[in-house]
Amino acid sequence: WVERLQAVGIPCSVVRTFSEVRSDPHTTARELFPIVNHPTAGPHAVTGAPLKFSLTPAVPPRPAPLLGEHTRNALQSLLGLDATTLDSLFAKGVLYASPTAP
Repeated sequence: WVERLQAVGIPCSVVRTFSEVRSDPHTTARELFPIVNHPTAGPHAVTGAPLKFSLTPAVPPRPAPLLGEHTRNALQSLLGLDATTLDSLFAKGVLYASPTAP
């Protein structure tokens, strides 16, 4: 089909399965699925930056946050809540923070 369609000027390409994309040498060379170490899930492949620029290289991906890992910082920066208010909300069980959260 691809040959026939392209022969008459219709742009098209083969649709690949995820396994085919993941194992393609081009995907490996472009580092499209870098390995990230997660504190509880361990090392696993994630989707990397699809565009590569020489002057502004992509930032390596970070692992997904743990439940509640950024709660305190987010509420302080977004809502302006002070430490005392946050401590009270955590103590009452209104909010949850990861045991490893700062």
